[in-house]
Amino acid sequence: MDSPLLRVAVALTLGVILVNGWTDAPNAIATCVVTRCMSARAAIVMAAIFNFLGVYVMTMLSPKVAETITKMVDFGANSKEAIVALSAALFAIVLWATLAWFFGIPTSESHALIAGLTGSGGCSVVLYLLQRRDKKKDGRTEEDKQRDEAMKRQSKLLLGLAHDRIVYLGCCY
Repeated sequence: MDSPLLRVAVALTLGVILVNGWTDAPNAIATCVVTRCMSARAAIVMAAIFNFLGVYVMTMLSPKVAETITKMVDFGANSKEAIVALSAALFAIVLWATLAWFFGIPTSESHALIAGLTGSGGCSVVLYLLQRRDKKKDGRTEEDKQRDEAMKRQSKLLLGLAHDRIVYLGCCY
């Protein structure tokens, strides 16, 4: 792990796991403990085992969620930009979940992950377009062409999300 960016991403991932544990786990076991159906120790052990098994079994049975997230935000061969975007999304999760916990607002870190990745993907599209306007189309490499296709997919996703929000708000009011 020589890359400082990778170290930051790993640290932020551990931060997300910590935040998720202190916000979601108590919600999952509170009823069992308060009604005295289980002791606190047994409830914590049960929650730890089944949280791990839930992720492990569902990943083995249906990796579609991971595939969908991968297709949502595609950075092509640019791993540095992907790590920066992931780190930004993870930082947003830690910040959002901590503030929500402080104010007593229930949250979902998995929803925050999708929102963070979508936001960082949107920012990468804007940055790419700003950099791109100075380049000429002549002499583009294969990597440039792949990057163009990835940006087109991300732009379509963002337009779809914007359309969804507009329709949702139109239906609500």
